Amino acid sequence: MNTQSGLCLVSGAPRAEERPVTVDSGPGPRVVEENRVLREVVGLYTQLSGLATQDSDLRSVVALIADRLGVGAMVIDDERDVLASAGPSPQAVEDVHHHLRQLDLGKVLAASARARRAITLPGVDNDVALVVAPIVMGEEIPAYLLTGRPSGGGAVEDLGLLATEHAAMICGIVLGRHRLVASVVGNARLDLVEALLLARDRTEFELHNWARHLGIDDRRPHVVMTVALEPPPGGSAAGLARLGAYVERLLTARLSDATVARRDTSVVAIVAVGDDERAAVDEVTAVGRLCRASSGARYPGSGVNVGVGGVCRGLSDFARSYAEARLAVETTIRMTRLGGVVAFRDLGIQRLLSRVADVDDLRAFAADVLGELIAHERNNSTDYLSTLSVYFQENDSPKRTAKIMYLHPNTVTYRIRRVEEITGLSLSSYRDRLTVQVALEIINGLGDEL
Repeated sequence: MNTQSGLCLVSGAPRAEERPVTVDSGPGPRVVEENRVLREVVGLYTQLSGLATQDSDLRSVVALIADRLGVGAMVIDDERDVLASAGPSPQAVEDVHHHLRQLDLGKVLAASARARRAITLPGVDNDVALVVAPIVMGEEIPAYLLTGRPSGGGAVEDLGLLATEHAAMICGIVLGRHRLVASVVGNARLDLVEALLLARDRTEFELHNWARHLGIDDRRPHVVMTVALEPPPGGSAAGLARLGAYVERLLTARLSDATVARRDTSVVAIVAVGDDERAAVDEVTAVGRLCRASSGARYPGSGVNVGVGGVCRGLSDFARSYAEARLAVETTIRMTRLGGVVAFRDLGIQRLLSRVADVDDLRAFAADVLGELIAHERNNSTDYLSTLSVYFQENDSPKRTAKIMYLHPNTVTYRIRRVEEITGLSLSSYRDRLTVQVALEIINGLGDEL
C-alpha cells in the first residue's frame, strides 16, 4: 500500500482518469412508442371532446375515430340497427360487419353493458379483432360503439381501446343532446297536431297558422291515420317506446307527404293525398297493413292496430277524419276478425255495432240468433255459417255462392234451407233476414271470442 500524499489506493483499482464513462443514449424504442401513443391519445381526446361542444352527429364522431385509428367503426343501437358507420375503406367497415355476424352478439353486448366499459374481442379465422364500448346515457345504454382493433400490439392496441371508450362517451353526449332536441321538437309537433285534430270552434285563421307551422299545405286533400300501440305481454314502457319509435320512422319513410306525431300509446299521421278519394284511402290503408305486418315481425307479440279516416277537403275536416280513424281503430280492436287495419268507410254496420258499450251485449245478441247454428257446426263439422255469409254477399245467388265455394248450386240451396230449419228463421222475411245479417256481422267481427 502506498501511503504517500496521504492517499490510500487499493491495488488494482483503476485511477480516476482511467474509469469507463457511461454515455446516456436516450429512451429506448418502447418508451418512444409509448410517448407517441400518449400524444396520439391526447390529440384524439381533444378532437373528440371538441365534437361534444359542437352541433355534431354520430356520423362525425364515428368518422373521426375511424380516420385516426385507420379502422372500420360503427354505432349500433340496442336492437342492433346500424346508426352510423365509417372507415378508411368500404372493406374496413365490412370487416367489422363480418365479425359481428360470427358472434353471439347478444352475449357480447350484454357483457359490455354489465362492465359498462369497453371490451376487446380477438379475431377468429382471420376476422378483424373488435373493441366494443357501451354508449351510456345515465342508467340507460341505448347503443354501442364498435371499432376494428388496430394492428401493432402493445401501446397501439391500447390506443384503440382508450380511444373507443372515450368516443363512446362522446357518442352518449351527442345522442343525449339529439334526444333532448327531438323530444322538444316532437312535443311541439304533437301539440300542433293535436290542436288541428281536436280543434273545436276554431277560426280558419288559427287552423291555417297551425298547419303552416307543421308544413301542411291546406290546399291539398288529406287523410288522417291513427295507429294504436300495445307492447307484448309483460312488455315494459321502454319496449312500448321502441315500438312507437319504429312505427313513427316507418310511417315517415313510407308516407312522403305526411306529418307524423307520436304519443305514448299511439302514432298519428296527417297524409296529403291525391284527388281520387277511394284510391287515396286505399293507399294509406295499404301502408297501414305494411306497418302492422312489419311491426309484428320486428316485435313479436306486440299489438299494432290501424284506423284510417275519410278524406279532408279543408282544415276544419281534420277533426272529423281523426274521429273516424279513432272509431275505426277501436272497432278493429274489438272486432278482431277485421284484421287489425280498417278504413272508416269500410266499417259498414260495424260503425253502429262499435257504439255498443258492452261487447257482451253483442255476443248475447249473436248467440240468441245463431247460437243453435253455431252449436250444430261444432258438433257436426258443417260449414253453414260461411255458406250463409257468402250467400248474403252474393245477393242470395246460389250459383255465384257455389262458384266461390266450389260447390254445386243444389248444395248451397240445401244448406240455406238447413240454416232456416236450425234457427227457426225465414230468410225471405225482411226482419228475420236483417236480424241474421247483423248477428253474422258480430260473429265475423268477434270471431272465436263469441
